[in-house]
Amino acid sequence: MGRSVVKRVLKPSRKRTVKPVVKRTVEPAVKPTVKPANKTTNKTSTKAVVVPTETSAARPVTERLFFALWPDRTVRGALAAYSRDLQRECRGKRVPAQNLHATLAFIGNTSAEKLDAIRAAAAKLAVPAFDLRIDRPGYWQHNTIAWAGCETVPAELQRLADELRAALVSADVKFDDKPFVPHVTLLRKANRPQRFPRLVPIAWRVESFALVRSNPQTDGTAYEVIGTWGGGGGVTPAGEI
Repeated sequence: MGRSVVKRVLKPSRKRTVKPVVKRTVEPAVKPTVKPANKTTNKTSTKAVVVPTETSAARPVTERLFFALWPDRTVRGALAAYSRDLQRECRGKRVPAQNLHATLAFIGNTSAEKLDAIRAAAAKLAVPAFDLRIDRPGYWQHNTIAWAGCETVPAELQRLADELRAALVSADVKFDDKPFVPHVTLLRKANRPQRFPRLVPIAWRVESFALVRSNPQTDGTAYEVIGTWGGGGGVTPAGEI
């Protein structure tokens, strides 16, 4: 008897459906956008703001200064009259009567912080009264200035100029150290005169000297006396003639 062959029918296996794994995407945190402050209204500056005080606003950083003999009304009037005569001979621009003076030491532009040291230097000087005789007209070609000075320099005037300059050196104040030639500038931008008009000698009684500030103006320069030393006589404030 033959063997029966039983064939096993293999059913195909059921395929598993593999679901895809969905990866979660983690979005980065969004930083809030900060808008810059309005430049015109909300800008914050780290720079210090210096608010000028009334004193610092009124006083310039630098000042143009000089020491001078400052004439009284009588001397100023006589010098102004001669400058008119001189102008007819050599043209030029007359120095205003209120600005006429004889420079002792020209400091020029200097720091306003030096003002106290400059005053202190002047205060050390003794100022003897003396007579100055203005009797010599002159002209300098290099700066086209016509002036009036003196034939003889009083010893007291020369000593005052020397001691003042020495005091400025000790105070570490710079100034124009050209040799001292006492004179009053009468005309600027002048031509050399063919002849000088007659100068009637002008008697100037000197009892004090002044510290003067030069203030630029739209129409020229105004001089302001900011200190005087000596006997107190013989000084007329600028603008009074």
